[in-house]
Amino acid sequence: MLKFYVVDKNYINYLKQYDQRIINKVVCGIVFTNNEINYYAPISHDVYKSSYDISIFAKINLSRMFPAEQAVLTEIPIKDDSDFRIYQINEKDIKRQAEKIYMMIQYNRHRNKDLCCNFQFLESIYRNYQQN
Repeated sequence: MLKFYVVDKNYINYLKQYDQRIINKVVCGIVFTNNEINYYAPISHDVYKSSYDISIFAKINLSRMFPAEQAVLTEIPIKDDSDFRIYQINEKDIKRQAEKIYMMIQYNRHRNKDLCCNFQFLESIYRNYQQN
């Protein structure tokens, strides 16, 4: 089951020094693992309004996923209640799509590569990060 997390601000600021496309939002994960490095993706949302309802739909922004270790993540407990409905997420599809995006960026084949984080570079600085 995908879980939701808040990422330590110091870690986000560290990553942003090297890649301005990093988003400081709630993330979900693990969406992808490469060489024992876990990736997490930020969640964004759209609000749809009608005359009788307001619906909020979350989107997983895989092009902005980044590596993180458990020490910089704080899990957000999610409980199912009448105000918050969690729809079943097909984790296999998410992981497959995340891996596809990762490989397309690695081999310079993504048409919107400027919108994506530099995953390989982020992996190198992830290894150098030391939390204070």
